[in-house]
Amino acid sequence: MEKVHWKKNIDPNWIGCYVLPEGKDIVVKILSVTFDTALKVAGKAKKSHVAIFDKNPYFDKPMLLNATNCKRLTARTGSPYPQDWSNIEVTLCQEMDKCVTGGQDWGLRIKAEIPKLPDLQSGTKAYQNAVIHLKGEGKIEDIEKRFTLTPDIKKQLESDANT
Repeated sequence: MEKVHWKKNIDPNWIGCYVLPEGKDIVVKILSVTFDTALKVAGKAKKSHVAIFDKNPYFDKPMLLNATNCKRLTARTGSPYPQDWSNIEVTLCQEMDKCVTGGQDWGLRIKAEIPKLPDLQSGTKAYQNAVIHLKGEGKIEDIEKRFTLTPDIKKQLESDANT
């Protein structure tokens, strides 16, 4: 039986650490960041930065961005402007942090580092698709956006695409 975090069962409006499968990091794509009325604190509406994500197997809700996550997105993109935080892949992780009410608890965080792309391996379906892409009008740069290419794989890809 699959383990399910108790917070998943109460259907909150925003994601939290409970979306991480067994606490492990995940890579997802931020589609956009808005600044909108998202929270009610003591009955008063409060505006917050909200990240909207591309469809993924882990969750289907937005994420409230605190100052730490905004600073990390600034470092990740090189821009302090939320309009520039669109269409980027990020790694979500959990980190122990101070609670507003005192003590400590896990917080959902965006890593500042660029997620590591998977290595392209010959003999895989992804490799076959890359060759097909290159035989068409595709470019090697397109593949390098999705995979890490070793010099040997790059040479093999170019060779297989020209046969």
